[in-house]
Amino acid sequence: MADRNFNVLQKMYYSIFKPILFFNAIKDENFSSTFLYLIFIQFVGSLMYVYLLLTILQRYVDKGIYLLGDVFVLFISYGLFALSFLAISGFYHVYVKSIGGVSNYNDTFKALVYGFMPTLFAGNTIFTYMFFAESLPAIFGIILFIFLLISMIGSYYGIYLVIKAVSFFHKIPAVNYPLWFITFLAWFFVITSVSLFSLSWFLGSSMFAAAVVGNPEVMIRITDSLLHNATKV
Repeated sequence: MADRNFNVLQKMYYSIFKPILFFNAIKDENFSSTFLYLIFIQFVGSLMYVYLLLTILQRYVDKGIYLLGDVFVLFISYGLFALSFLAISGFYHVYVKSIGGVSNYNDTFKALVYGFMPTLFAGNTIFTYMFFAESLPAIFGIILFIFLLISMIGSYYGIYLVIKAVSFFHKIPAVNYPLWFITFLAWFFVITSVSLFSLSWFLGSSMFAAAVVGNPEVMIRITDSLLHNATKV
């Protein structure tokens, strides 16, 4: 299985259910491939959030005008997310090297991207459920809630996957309590980076909507609409 080329679905499956075989197969994967996978996974994870937010914003702004400008907001959001994830990987790599890690930054980055894939889905699902569950038909709200529970469990499993990846790439024993603690902190900051993506998308989009219609109160109404949903969950 070494040096095998995976498609996206295969990466999802093998990284979760056969992590050691998977990490052995991607040990020579370059940084750009891993980075593009990270962006794709975040995009897929946030699709529901982005779609539902657009449905609210389009009540206030002409669809054609709004969508054109909102692409710019989306790029900014992804930029903030990518930079925060790269920074988390950098700090995590410094720690791993300090306790005897033998590999490079690229391998640490791979460990976090593929290990924390379930965490990315969980973070996006939490935001989607908080802000939009009350706006969905009951059956979709229930489905979203079930997916939320599954993704949260998977998120914690992501900590284990990262430990396994670091142990494989850096030749560090998995039974290392400080490593588990630092990995938990990294997990927390990854959740934070997903939150940063969601908040920057929401704030940028609503500010753009208010600017297009020339009415700052639009942003207030959008915020009130989302917070009303969140407080009822």
